[in-house]
Amino acid sequence: WPENAPPGEVGKLEATDYDEMKNGPPFTFRIDPKAPLSFKNKFGIRRRQNGDYYLETKTVFDREEQKVYSIPIEIADNQGMKAVSFLKLVIGDKNDNPMEPGSSEIFVYNYRGLAPTT
Repeated sequence: WPENAPPGEVGKLEATDYDEMKNGPPFTFRIDPKAPLSFKNKFGIRRRQNGDYYLETKTVFDREEQKVYSIPIEIADNQGMKAVSFLKLVIGDKNDNPMEPGSSEIFVYNYRGLAPTT
């Protein structure tokens, strides 16, 4: 997800259950109820009318503040069996500050002329 982007839809959530089919889809998704409030304030999950679930952001992100989020998502199968899976979301870098010409000065003190030659 790009930094400084307005809140929006990150992508569709999908799951696979390798048990018997009777314990499979349709799945439900939600932010883990035990997740810190900080996650609930930044991320949400929305269900569309067709039954698909999507991860959404609720805020603008700054990569310099935090680069990666591990979002706890509770997934339940059609029998109500639940588990928490962590979705890794990387905040993309955007050059916040325009490039400007510049210069630097470096002072090197050569004690007794013992600095290595280059």
